[in-house]
Amino acid sequence: TYVLSEPLDKKDFVLSKRMDKSLQEYKSPHPPAHVEMAKILMKRGRVFRVGDKIDYIVIDGSDKLKAIPADDYDPAIPELCPDRFY
Repeated sequence: TYVLSEPLDKKDFVLSKRMDKSLQEYKSPHPPAHVEMAKILMKRGRVFRVGDKIDYIVIDGSDKLKAIPADDYDPAIPELCPDRFY
């Protein structure tokens, strides 16, 4: 019940995943969330290599997973808050 009702620190809901291969090697039409986050961050000028860690937050874990880069989290914007049920 803590996760559902108490205030959470960012470290409580940020997920991290390492890049196991280069972005070009992920061929799936629906790549994993960390790959999607890396693509978003690359458009903003970040550079990633195999082995780099990608931090992200799941904001909707229902049918089609929706996530945002962890740096985009803003507790003042309800649409960017973590999915506490995920």
